[in-house]
Amino acid sequence: MIASTMNITVPTQYWEPLRQRLVRNTLGHLPSSNLPLVLYISRQSNNGRRLLHSAHADLVQALKKVEEEGICELKIAKMEELSIQSQIELAARAIVSYTLSDAPKPTSKIFVRS
Repeated sequence: MIASTMNITVPTQYWEPLRQRLVRNTLGHLPSSNLPLVLYISRQSNNGRRLLHSAHADLVQALKKVEEEGICELKIAKMEELSIQSQIELAARAIVSYTLSDAPKPTSKIFVRS
């Protein structure tokens, strides 16, 4: 059925107009920033998906070091504590997003927007 659609080649920015329209309609504007935003979605308060405390501390320290070098802006977010508008704004601004996933097994996910 849809298997043949998996091989269709589309331009790199194919979904960008839709993404921008969705964000603009939800927030009323397109968020921007001076530096690229790296978003780490922390799951440390979650009972399931989370890093060992030492691994989390090392990751945060490494990300903060990159921010201190002026390469990016860092946001460590607990999405479950944010409004849907705040979540959308962070996701819209993020160039790199990192989180953990436990489906079907625990793994980390990195998303990079070109």
